[in-house]
Amino acid sequence: MGSGKQNFILGGAVLALVATTACSQTSVVTAPSAKVAELKPERGERQTRVPKEYLVTLASGADEKALSERYGHLGIQRIDAMGNGMFRLSLANDPGPQAMEDLMRSDKRIKAVQPNFIYRTQRAGGKAE
Repeated sequence: MGSGKQNFILGGAVLALVATTACSQTSVVTAPSAKVAELKPERGERQTRVPKEYLVTLASGADEKALSERYGHLGIQRIDAMGNGMFRLSLANDPGPQAMEDLMRSDKRIKAVQPNFIYRTQRAGGKAE
C-alpha cells in the first residue's frame, strides 16, 4: 500500500511542475503582414491590432443605431454583431484608439470601445499561429 501512496504523491508533484512550467512560458507577438498596426500599451509591451477596426460594447438597452449616430462621421464600412451587445466596427477613417475612447465617453449608450487586437497562440516547436 505504501508504494501506491508514493506514486500518487509523485504523480501530483509532476503534474504541479508541468502546470507551473506551462504557465510561465511567454510568447512574442510579431506582425505577420502590413495589415496590422502597432500600439504601445501603458506597460510598454507591443501589441498588434487590425487597423480601422474596433470592438464596441453597447450599454444595456441601447441598439445598433447608437453606433451609426456616434461613429458615422468616421465612415462606417461594416458593423458585425458579435453577441452580448458587442459589435465589430470597421471604419474608413481611423481616428485612433484615444479618439474613439473620447467619443465613447460623450455617449452613455456606449459602454466600452477597444481596438481589435490580434492574439496569437504558441504551437509546439515555438512557432506562433
